[in-house]
Amino acid sequence: MKIGSKPFIIAEMSGNHGGDLVKAKELIVAAAQCGCDAVKIQTYKPEDLCDPENNEIYEKSKIPLSWYPALFATAKENNIPLFSSVFAPWAIEFLVRFDCPAYKIASPESTRLSEETYFQLAATISKTKKPFFASTGWDDNEFIASLFPDVLFFCVAGYPAKITDTDKLRLLELRRQREPKKTGFSDHSAGIKESLAMLRMGADLIEKHFKLDDDCIDAAFSLNPSQMETLCRIAHR
Repeated sequence: MKIGSKPFIIAEMSGNHGGDLVKAKELIVAAAQCGCDAVKIQTYKPEDLCDPENNEIYEKSKIPLSWYPALFATAKENNIPLFSSVFAPWAIEFLVRFDCPAYKIASPESTRLSEETYFQLAATISKTKKPFFASTGWDDNEFIASLFPDVLFFCVAGYPAKITDTDKLRLLELRRQREPKKTGFSDHSAGIKESLAMLRMGADLIEKHFKLDDDCIDAAFSLNPSQMETLCRIAHR
């Protein structure tokens, strides 16, 4: 998966497929039509997340393993890379069979996992010889940066998240520390405004949740096709 000189826009499917394979495939097609550079999914079993209070949500939002051949085929047909966040080594081993072009570790994993377990997960990704993406808040950025991810995403907690001026300065500082490596922003705010602001601050990649309509679990902090097309058009001009 090649990341060029222009900002790279990732459409995060998350649980917005609503348990419907047809809708999941439509999200991939729509992301390609909007001009997105990649689509990201999440590969997990609820027990991987060690958060039993939210198991019902995780079960509802997960992508059944039986869908993967159809999802990767749809992405290939529409000439858009499809990659995944991973939460346990089995997911990486499973995704290798689809020639997954990159792997990401989400921001909560830096606090959920011990440093040793996080390192082992990152090491499993390294063995694939594919790009390693990671998300960080601010307090854990030194540890995660020490693992030399190909892209380090700054992520502000909250669903939807509230982005402050301090957050924008932190993105700028993270970018300064990482150059010439890539720095991204994983945006969970409502609407398109904060993604555009982070592009102005120099973010190389933007990851944003994507929806077809408001009938989905992450509607409050996802972009619809019209908004996503606008984000891609501005980022790529």
